[in-house]
Amino acid sequence: MATGGDPVYTPETANGARLQALLIDEGTPLVRKVFDDKVKTMNPPDLRDQLLRQRNDLEGYLDPSQLEKVYPGGGVANSSEHFDMSLLCLLLGRLCHMRPPKTGWGEEPPVGDKSPIAWIIRLRLFRNDNYGHITSTALSNTKFKKLWKKLSDILRGLGGDQNKILKRKTQTIDPEQAKMYREKFERLHRQDNEVKDLIVAQGAQTAAQWGSLAEDIQRQTSSESKKTRKELRNIKGAHGKQHKQIMGKFEEEQTALKTFGQQQNKLFQKVAGLTEGLQPICAEVQKQSADMKELKDKVYDFTQGENPTPDRTMQSVKDHCK
Repeated sequence: MATGGDPVYTPETANGARLQALLIDEGTPLVRKVFDDKVKTMNPPDLRDQLLRQRNDLEGYLDPSQLEKVYPGGGVANSSEHFDMSLLCLLLGRLCHMRPPKTGWGEEPPVGDKSPIAWIIRLRLFRNDNYGHITSTALSNTKFKKLWKKLSDILRGLGGDQNKILKRKTQTIDPEQAKMYREKFERLHRQDNEVKDLIVAQGAQTAAQWGSLAEDIQRQTSSESKKTRKELRNIKGAHGKQHKQIMGKFEEEQTALKTFGQQQNKLFQKVAGLTEGLQPICAEVQKQSADMKELKDKVYDFTQGENPTPDRTMQSVKDHCK
């Protein structure tokens, strides 16, 4: 029998208790399996090592009861056996760094997304969106069937056993069990909201830190920019002076080349004049060469008919030349 502030036990409250039992007793092991499988893919593939490595980060997101489960008595958990659904979901994101679908953690994943993390997000959203209905003292059979089908589809998507799901639909739940499931369900819902608020607060703090960092970077960048502009001006001035000197030397070389060209033209003109003066001389030399050849031929012809002595030959030449 219900006591104190507990709701009166009725078939309608039993409907809500069955949904709570299905979500907690079947949903939690399925989420735990996804978590354990993911840890096995990490380096190192050991839960205890990962919890030790990431302790500083995780402690900022865990409430006292979750801290005691993850780091019991100051130690470290060796398994996920005592982790509830809220804690498992948190660790999937913070410890395993699983990425949500493009819609994020707080929105319904795309219909075609059948990944484990998408089904887990659907399960969390189902629990949060229907919290009021499931904990209601008067959950009608019509509403119960609708919610049961939706939750069953999600659990099957996570690999849930269809036969076990069907058995739970008609299982007997007494008032004490209904109270237990209700308390568990409310605690999960409360923890999820606390974690959400903590994450939002952490996000706001991080945003503020990033904002401060951005301002520092902007100030430093502005200072560096001014320094760089000054250095560029100095470099530009130095290069400008050097450029002016180079251009001066270049102009001097151009002038020297121009003068050399003019002198070369004058030399060519002188050579041309000398060439013109040499032409008559060359003609005269050629004429004299021809005359000498002719004279030589005559001397030869003159001396071929007899055996002249040298004296007679010279006399003949002299006589010929008179």
